[in-house]
Amino acid sequence: SVQETTLGDGDIVRLGASFFVFRGRTVEPQLLAASPALPGVHTLVGAHHMQLARLARVATTTIPVLLRGETGTGKEVLARAIHSASGRKGPFVAVNCGAITPTLIESQLFGHVKGAFTGAAADRRGMFELAEGGTLFLDEVGELPVAVQVKLLRALQEREIRRVGENRSRAIDVRVVAATSRPLEQMVEDGEFRQDLFYRLAVMPLHIPPLRARREDIAPLAEHPKIERWREEMSAGEFWSSVGEDWIRERRPA
Repeated sequence: SVQETTLGDGDIVRLGASFFVFRGRTVEPQLLAASPALPGVHTLVGAHHMQLARLARVATTTIPVLLRGETGTGKEVLARAIHSASGRKGPFVAVNCGAITPTLIESQLFGHVKGAFTGAAADRRGMFELAEGGTLFLDEVGELPVAVQVKLLRALQEREIRRVGENRSRAIDVRVVAATSRPLEQMVEDGEFRQDLFYRLAVMPLHIPPLRARREDIAPLAEHPKIERWREEMSAGEFWSSVGEDWIRERRPA
């Protein structure tokens, strides 16, 4: 057994069923929130805090944001925080591009008119129109077919869309926040993702590290009221296993 060791800030020590987080320095309470402009987003990691502060400064602009990170790292939570801080009066609309079949994704994003294809029995608004005046969150944007990428690029450049089967264009006022867990640069090299669209989306890129890479955040997050129920349902063994191993998917409150 280990009788003597050196502890670093954020290290977790288990004594029986109890866990203790070692703090080698005083943590300023104001660091718990990335910025007053991004409510609900918390971190104690200096580098991540600086990235979030930069993001808060552009939240009120129309600059496209690209959130990058593994599945489950809270990209949609951060996208919602950006929308809340933006001051935009329209809704926050989220769509998982990887969860919709390639044949339907164009209609889902841009809408369609009656008779545009088999089964199109009536005119239908797409996600862009539903997000008018607000924010459209495109999760797993790397899953978009190349043909749909062309229409997305045009929507971002011209700020207008055209429903499937329609001849006229419709002006839009939508802020786009995209997210991906895939290496888009490699996809560009492989011809799977348009380079011009990549640069258009990645004006403000942000990498979100997984919780296992920022263990300083585990204790404060575990004390957050919204996570109280999850913490109570989790056994000591489950907690120790979670903080001691690489997580396949991040924990989040129910």
